[in-house]
Amino acid sequence: MENFAANIHDSSTMLWNVCFYLFLAGGVFAALMPKKEYFDEALYTFDIGQNDLTVGFLGNMTLQQVNASVPDIVSNFTSNIKVVA
Repeated sequence: MENFAANIHDSSTMLWNVCFYLFLAGGVFAALMPKKEYFDEALYTFDIGQNDLTVGFLGNMTLQQVNASVPDIVSNFTSNIKVVA
């Protein structure tokens, strides 16, 4: 997780590069293109957890076992966020 923040910055730069390409293409995308500095200041959200739960169900865990794994999943996520912050 140590590289997580660096990966987010790299992803932000990559996203801006894609948007800039669309800006150069013109049309509606040119008018919608945010300023470059907005990408570093943006709030990014992550949709997480589904894979952890799906693996439980596909791994023949019962609903009760999958439910019991949720606190560990949340704890691991929380620990990783603290490392990044």
